[in-house]
Amino acid sequence: MQTSSMREERRVLLTGASGGIGMATARVLAREGYNLILHYFESGDSLAQEAESLQETYGIYVDTVQADFRQPQDLIRLVEEVNRKRYELDGLIHTAGISEWGLLTDLSPDQWQDLMSINLDAVYLLDQAILPYMVQRKRGTILHVASIWGLRGASCEAAYAASKAAVVSLTQSLAREYGPSGIRVNAVAPGVIQTEMLARFSEEDLRDLAAQTPLYRLGQPEEVAEAIAFLISDKASFITGQTLVVDGGFIA
Repeated sequence: MQTSSMREERRVLLTGASGGIGMATARVLAREGYNLILHYFESGDSLAQEAESLQETYGIYVDTVQADFRQPQDLIRLVEEVNRKRYELDGLIHTAGISEWGLLTDLSPDQWQDLMSINLDAVYLLDQAILPYMVQRKRGTILHVASIWGLRGASCEAAYAASKAAVVSLTQSLAREYGPSGIRVNAVAPGVIQTEMLARFSEEDLRDLAAQTPLYRLGQPEEVAEAIAFLISDKASFITGQTLVVDGGFIA
């Protein structure tokens, strides 16, 4: 989906835009006037409809791009497409992610690699590709979606927790490396949020998780999206290298 011209204001590439947190983030950013390049793996038709709706409602530019982050060549193609269309990105937001549930000893090498490819390798490769352009322009923001499990670990989600812990560390490191170039790098660490990742849990499990949360409920994708929008905005202009926990107090 394209329009004849693109606003000269703020442009953001958002990965995993067809997911729960990704879609909520796209809607919040559209409301705030950002021009959007929305990445998806599947559900392209529904995302295209949503993109058209956002474009018409808010008068912004919206484009969609497809890539399977388990395939390095897809990442290369995505970056080439962004470059070909000469998007000068002001922001890069990573919401794409998957989880695996079970004991580490039951996790196959293929499952481990798929998870790391999407949750960590894609973050590294896209950051590496986009950062030189931000450095050239002396501005830009990068936002990683981590997890509370990356801050304290999680039984039966060792691989997921490990990937998100790496994202937290990468966030801190890149903030130090690229702060002198005017680039901010932050992360959000969602807690238990009502997305498709909770599909494996029973209603009783979800009630128990809510009971363990000081606010006594589960989080909504829109609440994470608002935190993301804040961190990439000028309101957070002196914030970098931080991981903002959005978990209703779960790990307080």
